[in-house]
Amino acid sequence: MLTLAGKQNITMKTIYLIKHGQTDLNKQNVIQGQNDDYTININGVEQAKLVKTQLPQVDMFFSSPLRRAFSTARIIANKQDIIVKEDFNEINCGSAENVNIDDFNKKELILTFNNYLDSNKKIVISNGKELREYLLDLNIEYSNVSYPNGESRLECSNRFKKGIVDCFNNYNCNSIAIITHIAVIKSFLSCNIINFEDFDISSSNIIKLEYNGSIFELK
Repeated sequence: MLTLAGKQNITMKTIYLIKHGQTDLNKQNVIQGQNDDYTININGVEQAKLVKTQLPQVDMFFSSPLRRAFSTARIIANKQDIIVKEDFNEINCGSAENVNIDDFNKKELILTFNNYLDSNKKIVISNGKELREYLLDLNIEYSNVSYPNGESRLECSNRFKKGIVDCFNNYNCNSIAIITHIAVIKSFLSCNIINFEDFDISSSNIIKLEYNGSIFELK
């Protein structure tokens, strides 16, 4: 189990999760995954500026290594240092990376996913809409489902949680802001928050969590 060092003397920790600003690929419904070709667009810059005005003072800023996250963090953090952590990278989307969501209806891609899901979870899909429903379903039952050659929500959540614990164990801080990605945020919340109910996460949302060394609570 991942816990804070010196847990018996723990102070409640505060975590703010922030999705990076919009990119042009977001507008085009392309699954970006760990593709690092794009930074945020003009709308994304304005979203980051809005978050900057709303975010309480924090001890430290952390960011995904991808440009769209770091450029968002740079605006929000202003002159504060930003530490880049690979644990906060976007979920690995495997064979679906750089694929437009509409292309899920292509016969060969659906067949690939059918074969993968049938061998791992005994789930068979027939169209792109069903595929998205399974991959976006935050029910814990489907937390091990992933894109072919990609990362499951559970795997993504575990590395993200490890990254958070490392932040508090290795740095002198009680509050942190993490600029990351929507799939990472939802993977982490769905796997770690009891009775988590899905909600829309925009680039101007700030999600507040408290952590006591073993349990994360959504505030």
